[in-house]
Amino acid sequence: MNTFNVSHNNFSGTVPTAFSAWGTSILLFDVSVNSLTGTLPRAFLNWTMLSNFIARYNQLSGTLPPDYSTMEAVSFFDVNTNVFTGTLPEVYQQLHKMDFFSCCNTLQRTS
Repeated sequence: MNTFNVSHNNFSGTVPTAFSAWGTSILLFDVSVNSLTGTLPRAFLNWTMLSNFIARYNQLSGTLPPDYSTMEAVSFFDVNTNVFTGTLPEVYQQLHKMDFFSCCNTLQRTS
């Protein structure tokens, strides 16, 4: 599997951790404009060849996984319009191939 695009559907539930089995073969992951909930699986960090990660317009929560900074090939990362909490992990600045990064309307402050 090198391209996974299920955008603009009405899928709900969590993002399955089993997708992590795609490992280095996955290049594009797009689950945007659905009704997905829960957290982003930490197990996706083994997607070392991934270039596009798109999960915008869902209801994903929790924190942005700092471990995703190991996805060194990512050039497009879009998680805008979700309900993440916390702050943007500083380790994301290590993604040197990043051309586009969006998490607007996403990070909610916690007290």
